[in-house]
Amino acid sequence: MTIEEIKQEKIDRYLKAVAYEEVDRTPVATSGSVAVCRYADPAIQPGDIIHKPEYAIDAYIEGLVALDVDMAAAFEYPLMMDFMAKNTGLGYTEFPGIELPYESYWQIREIDCMEPEHYDYIIENGLQAYQQNIVSPIVGPMKMEYMEKMPQVMGMYMQKIADKPIPAPLSSEMGLAAHLHFLNWGRGFGNFLLDVRRIPEKVLAAIKVIDDFQFETAIIPALEKKPAIFTVFMVRDDQDAMRLDKWEEYFWPYYLKVQEAIEKYSPDTIFQIHIDGNYTKHAIQLIARDLRPGKTIIQFDGMEDSEAMAEALTASKICFYGDIHPAMLTLGTPDEVYDYAMKLKQLYGNGLILSSGCSLPPDTKPENLKAMVDAARDSAS
Repeated sequence: MTIEEIKQEKIDRYLKAVAYEEVDRTPVATSGSVAVCRYADPAIQPGDIIHKPEYAIDAYIEGLVALDVDMAAAFEYPLMMDFMAKNTGLGYTEFPGIELPYESYWQIREIDCMEPEHYDYIIENGLQAYQQNIVSPIVGPMKMEYMEKMPQVMGMYMQKIADKPIPAPLSSEMGLAAHLHFLNWGRGFGNFLLDVRRIPEKVLAAIKVIDDFQFETAIIPALEKKPAIFTVFMVRDDQDAMRLDKWEEYFWPYYLKVQEAIEKYSPDTIFQIHIDGNYTKHAIQLIARDLRPGKTIIQFDGMEDSEAMAEALTASKICFYGDIHPAMLTLGTPDEVYDYAMKLKQLYGNGLILSSGCSLPPDTKPENLKAMVDAARDSAS
């Protein structure tokens, strides 16, 4: 087979799993640059991602080729994290070789810069005014010296992977949710949950202002590009923090509205939700009930009960993406990783994309990463 034929075979395998069509074997995907780099070159440090990007990109691609994965996230240049943290009011990011030791992983420092009176400010003045006048003076300026390198770094990655048997990431766009990225992050988790109880009307009014602005200026224009995948996030306010009926009242409408926009502007786009936390009940009672069969990916991080939700998700043809727990990848054995991966294959069959829970931790054991890939190779289910 030619390189292009191999790439297309892997893309087809991936998309068939989303659609619950029969696959020749379980597709396997990776995200997390440092772990993949270290599979090829154990000397790689997190600081190399920022300060020696070409060296890190070469190692990343070498690792992907050696693992022979079906799909991989783009090279993880982490300056986008700083942009998102500062744009939403979450805080700022510290980086290896700048604020942190070269061998340290980048870290988000949360500030909780939103105060209760800022709900009224958002309602009266809008999201942009809040970002410019409240958030920006607190979180500080972007690291423009490094941000400006991002297009060059990502272009370098796309150029170098072009002649390798690993598909480039499927075209993807991302949406931000008012309740999560601006209010939950800006207020801090505990404060936000208290706000939902104490001033629910203001919380809902601010959510509407922000979401209306986001849909008009970001989400709908992104969907008009007809991306292969559109990703949103579901984190923090899980079943261990909030009753499901309250969560459905306050937050589920956003995800349904995103799905409606996809159906209207780009019906072939896959709806992908990246989940961090225990959303087992949400998957069984809401996701399986309301989201599109054969056109939805749910990325789990290992905190949920994958066995409890399997019947509901497979019956509704919702693709399960994940979910080898980060602790198992760093502290477990290859046999533990392999056995759990095989269990997932039995539970989800053709509707599984095997991957880590969230991103691969930087200290993932190479032999555990290989065990995950080996499990995908053994059979389709």
